[in-house]
Amino acid sequence: LLGLDQVARLRGIRLKLGGSHASHALRQALSEQITPALYAGYGTTETGAIGFAEPDEHASASVGRPLPGLQVQIVDALRQPLPQGERGEVAVCGQGVFRGYLNEPELTRQQCEAGWFYTGDIGELDAKGRLTLSGRADDMFVFNSMNIYPQELEAVIREFPGVQVAAVFPRPSATHGGIPVALVESADPALDLKALRRFVQERVGLRCPRQFLRVHDIPRNSAGKIRRERLSAIAGGGSP
Repeated sequence: LLGLDQVARLRGIRLKLGGSHASHALRQALSEQITPALYAGYGTTETGAIGFAEPDEHASASVGRPLPGLQVQIVDALRQPLPQGERGEVAVCGQGVFRGYLNEPELTRQQCEAGWFYTGDIGELDAKGRLTLSGRADDMFVFNSMNIYPQELEAVIREFPGVQVAAVFPRPSATHGGIPVALVESADPALDLKALRRFVQERVGLRCPRQFLRVHDIPRNSAGKIRRERLSAIAGGGSP
């Protein structure tokens, strides 16, 4: 939408975002350039909609408060509730939540317990009950004893002028665990990757990717989600 020649014709429409996660930077750009009536949704197939960030909530990166009829809590690796502001797995409970996976009893036991569905998403709740997401538990990797959440770093990288899409993945290392590497798409032939790295390092410190590669196409599925299983294979074609 932001790339349309006649984007001004859309000003003032009511716009709802769903499917793939919409970054904070993207939401702010849509609010400023198209419409302040912007709603960013978060949900899963198993629960339906969980929350919506309303037009006055885009100053933060939250996806809003849980919708009526749903309870959301943040839990640790043992599925014990965490205090407000701490990061952990998002668990959801409510009458609309599914009962289990068809013909998949083991998967159901893994993801469902005592009425709660454990989403695999990582997030935290603030003092106002708003949920902010950091990524997927199964995407997280460890680099020098630090937990790296790719989606969190990708959001920072996309704030740099000229970056259209970003994807972070681990390059295996016997010494460091997973070394973070960033792939970027850009229509700007003069994109300065060294300046990009400095920009990211100023914001995330030691979690900054150790290598930035420019690629023509980051693989995504029909919902716009990055196909992470293919990132390592295409990284060989990138230019540092």
